[in-house]
Amino acid sequence: MSGLLKQDFIIQSLLFSNVQFLGSTIAIKKIEERLVEIEMMIKSVLKKKELDSVLVEELSSIIELMQNKSL
Repeated sequence: MSGLLKQDFIIQSLLFSNVQFLGSTIAIKKIEERLVEIEMMIKSVLKKKELDSVLVEELSSIIELMQNKSL
């Protein structure tokens, strides 16, 4: 009864909760690979000063999760 749409409620719940990932080595490897891709994109952005909207969304989520974790 929060007044939010179901998907918005789930997103808010996940963003403002402690989320622990207990995954397989395969899942961890995939996450590491994606982070390497993001790192390469960031380096490219610093040179070109252009930012992909998907990358912005991913980075925003990572930053938000890290900020919540440090509280």
